[in-house]
Amino acid sequence: MTFPWDTVWSRLQPGLAELIAKATQADSRVHARQGRNQSTHFPFSAYVSFSLSRAPEADEALVVSIQCKRQDDERVLTSDLSRGSGYVLSDGPGRTIPMSDAGLDALLQWTDEVVSWLRSSTERVCQELRSMP
Repeated sequence: MTFPWDTVWSRLQPGLAELIAKATQADSRVHARQGRNQSTHFPFSAYVSFSLSRAPEADEALVVSIQCKRQDDERVLTSDLSRGSGYVLSDGPGRTIPMSDAGLDALLQWTDEVVSWLRSSTERVCQELRSMP
């Protein structure tokens, strides 16, 4: 069974875009990059990284990570907000799902939970970024 990663990405996009818009409006220094990728062990991975400079070599100040990891016949879904150093500030929704039709339903439900978590994390992201020198 293959999961619809394009659907997951399109469902995440409004929450990611809203978070980026609010963070960049809250602090003019903030620059955001987002993307998605995949590998053998991570069939889906998405991120938003925030830095306080537009320079390509600028350090990441905050990172939102959304991932799906292969684990035998299951998929482990995680999401978190961390500082650029890797220190996790907030764990988002996570779960382990089977590779089945029931897993597909759980994947889409988890995706919607991640979008809700992104929206509820917006103020924290803005506060963290404003507090950085």
